[in-house]
Amino acid sequence: MTYIAPNSVHARDIAHFIHPQTGLVRHEQEGPVVISRGRGIYVYDESGREYLEGAAGLWCASLGFSNERLAKVAYEQMKTLGYYHSYRHSGHEPGIDLAEQLIKIAPVPMSKVLFQSSGSEANDTMIKLAWYYHAAIGEREKRESEEDVATRMAYALETLILAEEPETVAGFIAEPVMGAGGAILPPRTYFAKIQAVLEKYQVLFIADEVICGFGRTGNM
Repeated sequence: MTYIAPNSVHARDIAHFIHPQTGLVRHEQEGPVVISRGRGIYVYDESGREYLEGAAGLWCASLGFSNERLAKVAYEQMKTLGYYHSYRHSGHEPGIDLAEQLIKIAPVPMSKVLFQSSGSEANDTMIKLAWYYHAAIGEREKRESEEDVATRMAYALETLILAEEPETVAGFIAEPVMGAGGAILPPRTYFAKIQAVLEKYQVLFIADEVICGFGRTGNM
């Protein structure tokens, strides 16, 4: 077992940080490889050892590390507008510029760009757009009451759990308040009915609290 000094960056990492796609037992014994800086196609750990970063981080640093031109552009932008969203008719010129350039270099004819933060988020959004498209051309189901929606969703969940076999289902994830639609509360009785199904089959409930976590409701 590798000796890890108390209060070192490695010990603090082991105590507080879960790393994706990492063997947790080995990580607890050996700790992380702490990357402290990068330059071009190389990154360096805290001891100065050099690594050729062939995957560009997770394929998102294709212009290299410590790129001074990018740093200067980011610095100037942060001084004026470091961030703003594009929801509810809001826009900003850097986002518009990027969308325009992407349309120009797209390999097939396209008319619009919709930005997302990850591949999984992009796929989720395309499913929602497919639903939106069919609703827009009149292919709608009849309207339901909030309680009817909650009942139908709880029934669909239980049906899925049984189809997959309860012993193979580990967890259920949901936003307590849905952010993408505009901070929408769930239908009345939804979570009570959902949690009853989860408890019946010993399935964990996972709360995606991006909207109501970290003080957003006034409490930590």
